[in-house]
Amino acid sequence: MAALALRPFDPMNAPAQSWNVRLNKHSGTPLYVQLKHHIVYLIGSGELLPGMALPSVRQLAAELHLAPATVLRTYADLRSQGLLIGRAGLGVFVTEFDAFPTREADHLASVRLLLNRVVTQVGDAGLSADEIIRIVRDAVARNHVRPVPRLVFVAGSPAFADLHRGYLQDALSDIKCDIHTVLLADLEKRADSVLDALEPIRCLVSVVGTFAELRRLVGNRATVLFPLVVDLTEETQSVLVHLPREATIGLVAEKHLLATRSALVNHYRGTEEGLDCAAVDDRRSVGAVLRNHSIIVHSAGAYELLKSQVRPGTQLIEMRYRPNAASIARLRALLLVDEQGAEPGTAAVQGHTD
Repeated sequence: MAALALRPFDPMNAPAQSWNVRLNKHSGTPLYVQLKHHIVYLIGSGELLPGMALPSVRQLAAELHLAPATVLRTYADLRSQGLLIGRAGLGVFVTEFDAFPTREADHLASVRLLLNRVVTQVGDAGLSADEIIRIVRDAVARNHVRPVPRLVFVAGSPAFADLHRGYLQDALSDIKCDIHTVLLADLEKRADSVLDALEPIRCLVSVVGTFAELRRLVGNRATVLFPLVVDLTEETQSVLVHLPREATIGLVAEKHLLATRSALVNHYRGTEEGLDCAAVDDRRSVGAVLRNHSIIVHSAGAYELLKSQVRPGTQLIEMRYRPNAASIARLRALLLVDEQGAEPGTAAVQGHTD
């Protein structure tokens, strides 16, 4: 597995910043998937900034010794997810998430969708149109106090949701905003009913890596979406740096995270040797990793599985992430503008990008 440099270029072909990208050509994970996860991580960590240009398909294919079709497929997948955009005659760029201002019409559309569902439900209960109108008028008359808006953090696992809810509560403690969490799996099953119960929602937040999935699931609501950038915590970085280089280490994480997590572990350890990986849902591989290694690095979502299976004396190291300071500042700006009763500015991100 060779370390290769990914060097994005601006439209004038001036070199920007370089990162080490590690692709394992002997892995069972397709190369285009590995490359996609690397680029998602670079966007999520803030190393690839909104608006930054990426190399052309031919440039990146030549640098990483890949077929142009592999890079083309990676770029196409990321464009379909909304993380990259193509500009005619200029190339491929990281999506400028902050470039989509909130539109009043979108908020009204979201309210109409919610009211339509409520009216349909009460109409099914046998109420007439006049009775429904009277009930709504009475509710409006009684509602003298505007309810505290909610920020809903959407995550892939309960552990990740709880951890980042704590981070957000600390960072936003001085702002009037209730913070709730929802799992992507729940949105996949019943997005409207889950979110209807949490209204009024000021914005839906997810980390950049799952932002495209969030937009796919709830974009029809026209609710403001915010992509949160997260960084590997300094404590986790320090632990990984000080791992013994001669030791063999196990890594357990969700399948779609293995490529980027293994690259990070190798980066901080300073070696590509002695790392044995297993996907959380592959119980046989997880069992083998636990039997063969006394040091296990794992994602937050893998902890519940591992804690009851590890042998005595096994060291568990969780790869912890926390929100990027600049990303939190943008989220605070969005919420503070709303708290002051003004129209949100460019800090907001729409569920619709057209």
